[in-house]
Amino acid sequence: MVKQLYKYVILLMLILANISTNCQKNLTLYNMHTIPQAMQENPGIMPMQKGHLSLPLISSNYFGFSNSGFAYADLIKRRNDDSLIFTVDNMLSKLSSNNYFTTSIRINILSFGFRVKKNYFSFNIIGKNDNYINYPKDFMTLLLKGNDAFLGTTSNFNLKQESTAYIEYSVGFTHETRNKKLSYGGRVKMFSGIANIQTNRAEFSLFTNDKSYAITANSNISVNAASLDTGNISNIFKPNQNIMGANQGFGFDVGFQYKITKRISISASALDVGSTIQWNERVVNYNTKPGGNIFNFNGFDIKTIFNNNGSLQKSIDSLSDSAHHLLDLNKTRNTYTSIISTKLYGGITYQFSRNINVGILVFSKQIDNNWQTSTAFSINTRIGKVLSSSISYNINNYSNNNVGLGLAVNPGNMQFYVVSDNITPLFDATHVKNTNIRFGMNFIFGKIRNPSFVEGRNEKEVFLDKFNAIQHSKYKQFKKTERRKRQIEKD
Repeated sequence: MVKQLYKYVILLMLILANISTNCQKNLTLYNMHTIPQAMQENPGIMPMQKGHLSLPLISSNYFGFSNSGFAYADLIKRRNDDSLIFTVDNMLSKLSSNNYFTTSIRINILSFGFRVKKNYFSFNIIGKNDNYINYPKDFMTLLLKGNDAFLGTTSNFNLKQESTAYIEYSVGFTHETRNKKLSYGGRVKMFSGIANIQTNRAEFSLFTNDKSYAITANSNISVNAASLDTGNISNIFKPNQNIMGANQGFGFDVGFQYKITKRISISASALDVGSTIQWNERVVNYNTKPGGNIFNFNGFDIKTIFNNNGSLQKSIDSLSDSAHHLLDLNKTRNTYTSIISTKLYGGITYQFSRNINVGILVFSKQIDNNWQTSTAFSINTRIGKVLSSSISYNINNYSNNNVGLGLAVNPGNMQFYVVSDNITPLFDATHVKNTNIRFGMNFIFGKIRNPSFVEGRNEKEVFLDKFNAIQHSKYKQFKKTERRKRQIEKD
């Protein structure tokens, strides 16, 4: 039963990696402390419940994508007669010199946590998949318009891809100080790699003679892969190798939250610090042979088409051999290491009232030696013990018009939630360049009643408020009694 569940989790991850269309981030979830999964973004924030349990598949599922280059509406237009046309020139005009396409998937396998006095301990097993593709504008121009745009010039393309599927095991610890002004924590992670492909180099150059139209192409390729060069996709599903196999790695998360004043708090976290996976099992490497690979094509002699002496077939065979040589690679089986990018959060919140606060959050992640940054503004509310919500507006490298929404409902010990950093696809999916969604169900135990630290008041202030309220009630009762005495005296 466990093996079957395990296979379904991995299969779902691999399928969605190919059909979902982000560098994984949770800008709206970060400040929704009623949801246990918010701890995954900052292990230093003390949860509001005394314990939680998240079961496989139903408790937390995350899917997201980002495309820096273009949206659906940039490539496909609808005419007045409802027919669709491709607007290639318009799409190419939206591209920068280098563009990125990323997807991210998170599927919870098991998660639980519990509070002991001022400490909270958590344990997580999560299936993860991240995909990153870099595509230059010149490559898309060649692909969609041919080599006419590059006559007499040499075009250089550097394609990059990084795709990783793995299982993350983590143990977390959060501590809150006695005065509740500071909470801090960390999480130690172990990774078990399932599959990976990464391009160290995928460099191509193309020259087209502007007079003879002869083509000269060069390639310089270095690709590593693990678990994919098997000849049979079922070979990827090997629980004894994937759960605790030879493809392993380690990393850690750290974070904190500090109350500056009664109403203002700051927080920050660093995730996947020093995180790598060493790929040792079912590994293959492809590299260009020494001297590089060259492809030459001078065209066909038109006379050979009408001859029956086999010259045309020889020309086609020669072209096929030359094209094959361009991708003729050496194959080795050397171990290698992949890096899981570090992610950074930093935020500040202002407590307007007991159940409402506003926040500013900055998220940054390094992709292809470039830091990609997102900024979010949010309003976070709680209505009693049953409902909490968050509305956010965020700006990122892909678009400047993203409205996020998060809702969590707690009927009894159960919690149902859905969170997204961009809900605009619900209204207009054709102009969307990025979105994500996280949803699931948790079991919540021993919810803390009126946690003063989260509300911006420490224990002393809470006590004084209660004392003053009692004194005020006594004073009102005294004044009421005095009024009655005076009334009796008049009568």
